[in-house]
Amino acid sequence: MTIPVLMCLALVAICYTQELVVEDRPLNILLLNGLFAGHLFPLVSLGEELVSRGHNVSLCSTVMEGSKLLPNLPESVGIKFLNAGLDVITLEEFEAQTRNQKDGPGGAAVADFATVAHQSAVKILNKLETYGIERFDMIVCDFSVIPIGLHYAILGRKVIAFSSMLPPYPAIESPWPLPFTLSGGQSDDLSFLERLQNSILAPLLIPAWNYIIWIICKGDERLETTLNGINFMRYPGINIPHLITSVIGFDTPALRTPLRHYVGPMVKKRTDKLAEDLEEWLSNKRERSVIYISMGTTGYVSGDVARAIIESVMATKFDAVWALRDNNRGSIEGVEIDDNRIFISGWVSQQTILAHASIRLCILHCGLNSVQESLYNGLPVVCLPHAFDHFATGGTIRNIRVGISMYSFFDSILGHTNVSAKDLTNAITTVSSDEYVANARRVSLMYKFAGGAETAAGLVEYYTDVGYDHLIPAFARYQWSWIQYRNLDVCVVLFSILAVFTFLLYKCLYSCVYVKACRK
Repeated sequence: MTIPVLMCLALVAICYTQELVVEDRPLNILLLNGLFAGHLFPLVSLGEELVSRGHNVSLCSTVMEGSKLLPNLPESVGIKFLNAGLDVITLEEFEAQTRNQKDGPGGAAVADFATVAHQSAVKILNKLETYGIERFDMIVCDFSVIPIGLHYAILGRKVIAFSSMLPPYPAIESPWPLPFTLSGGQSDDLSFLERLQNSILAPLLIPAWNYIIWIICKGDERLETTLNGINFMRYPGINIPHLITSVIGFDTPALRTPLRHYVGPMVKKRTDKLAEDLEEWLSNKRERSVIYISMGTTGYVSGDVARAIIESVMATKFDAVWALRDNNRGSIEGVEIDDNRIFISGWVSQQTILAHASIRLCILHCGLNSVQESLYNGLPVVCLPHAFDHFATGGTIRNIRVGISMYSFFDSILGHTNVSAKDLTNAITTVSSDEYVANARRVSLMYKFAGGAETAAGLVEYYTDVGYDHLIPAFARYQWSWIQYRNLDVCVVLFSILAVFTFLLYKCLYSCVYVKACRK
C-alpha cells in the first residue's frame, strides 16, 4: 500500500514541478512592426508587459532616418531592437511630403506606399534569416507587415496577428448586416441605401485589400512562394490568433471566431513627466477647463484650419494645449495667440496630459491610438480626419456619441473639408456636454475592463505554451473549397432530388388525369 502512495506523490510532485517550469520559463517573443509610428506604440506596450513578466522580447523593424522612435522607444522598456535597416524614405522627406499635401484623405499618405512597404518587408525578412528565426517561441506581427507573419505561419512557426481594428470584412462574414467598415458614416441601423452600398462595395473590398497586400510581396521569391493563393483578409483570426486593440461597444458587434480577441487599447504603463513650463501653466487652470489638441506626427495643418482651431477655442470658455509639431509651425505664423489661453508645444507626453485633471476634451486628427488614449481617460473627441482610416474612426465616435467628426470620407472626396471657427465652436460645445462626457467614461470602463496589454500578454503566453491548432475551424483546417464552404454541392444534390421528385409527381398526376379523361 505504501509503494502506490509514494508513486502517486512522486507523480504529483513531478507534474507540479513541470508546471512550475512551464510557468517560469522565459519565452522568447519577437514583435514585428511596420512603417507607421502609430502601429509601434501599442506593440511596444505589449512588449513592455511581457518584459515585466520575465520574458525576452525583441522587436524587428526598419528605421525611418531622422526619427527618434526607433530604437529609443522599445529599448526604454527593455525590448531588444533588431535593426533591419533604413527605410527608403527619410523623416525629412516624409514631412516635406505632408507639407505639400492638401487637407483630405491623402494628408498622411506616403508616396508609392507599396514600394516602401515591400522594401521594408524584404529587409525585415533578410534580418530575421540572418539573426535566426528559430530562436523565437512566438512571433507577434503587426498587420502592416502581415505578409511576413503569414509567411512564417505557413512554414510552421507560431504567429499571432496584431491590429488596432478589425480588418474590413474577412471572407467568412456577410457584407450587408454590418456597417461598411471604412465608410465613416454608417450606423448600425442600416438604411436601404447603406445596405445597397455595402452589397456593392464591401465584396470588392476583400480582393482590393488582398491585392494591396499582395503587391507588397511581389518581387520577393520567399513571400511569393509561400503566400501564393492566400486570402490575407481571411487568415488572421481563423488560421492564426488575432489580437484587436479595441472592444465591442466601440467597434460594431461582428461574427467572431475562437481565435479573434478584443483585448482593448494598449496604454503605456510608464508615463513621462510634463515639461515644467507646461505643468506650471496647467496648475493655474480649473478642473476640466482645458482642451488638448493634436494633429498627430504626420498630419499637415493648413493655415486656414489652424486659424479656425484657435478662433474656436477663443470663442469658448475653454483654454487649450496644442501639441504642434515643428513642421506645422508655419501654419500659425501671423496669427495672434493669447499665451494665457493657448499653450503651444512641439512635443507633449500625450498619455500624461490626457490623465491630467484639467483636460475636458480633445481635438484630434482621429488616428486610432490618439482616440483610444483620449477615450481611455474618459475624454470626448472632436475629429479633423486626415487619412483613410481616420474617417472610419470619426464615423464610429459619432455613431456612439463620444465625439463629432467634422467631415466624412465622401466629404473629403468631394473637397468639402473646409472647417470654420463657428462649426468647430459648435462641435466643442456639443462634445463638452455631460451626455458626451458620460458616454466617453462608459467607453473608458469598457477599455479598462478588456485588460489591454495584460490580457494580450496572457494570450501570447497561453498560445505559446498550448498552441492554437485546436481552435482553427474545420473549413480552414481541412482547406475546404468555396463550394464546400457554401455547401453548394449539397444544395445542388437536394435541389436535383426535389426537381426529380416534383417531375415524377407531376407525371403521375398527369397520367392519372389523362387516364380518367380517357375513360370518360
